[in-house]
Amino acid sequence: MNYFEWFDLPVSFATDTTALKKKYFELSKKYHPDFFSNATVVEKERVLELSTFNTNAFNVLSNFDKRLKYVLQLKNIITDEEKFNLPPDFLVEMMELNEQISEGKNIENCQKEIASIETSLHNKVKNILDAVDLETATAVDFEEVKQFYFKRKYLKRLQKLS
Repeated sequence: MNYFEWFDLPVSFATDTTALKKKYFELSKKYHPDFFSNATVVEKERVLELSTFNTNAFNVLSNFDKRLKYVLQLKNIITDEEKFNLPPDFLVEMMELNEQISEGKNIENCQKEIASIETSLHNKVKNILDAVDLETATAVDFEEVKQFYFKRKYLKRLQKLS
């Protein structure tokens, strides 16, 4: 069972956070280990597994970056340790920003540039990311989101340096 099925939600980059929280708290109460203190060892282990699964599922689906990666993995678009080749022009631009950051030059401008690039990248895939249900998304759509994911990941690393 995947995390979306667990919470009775459609597979989507744009999760209904209200429904997610409601279902998470409902399942947290249902599978709280304290309610199973008189259960058998096997039942206690099972409840602990379900409680842990519930928490992990919530942590992934409530975080945009983790949810993005999770959906791409569910759809077999990316793998855990994939080495994705970013376009050379993007890498050159990132190297220039990285150089400025490492030299301590124009840090504020670099941060603004990173934010601007991220916004531009997001706008290119916004219609796919905002879709409630991804059943109609095409391979091209997912490839665009994959590029967005890896570029965003790179930008996040640069943000941490600045």
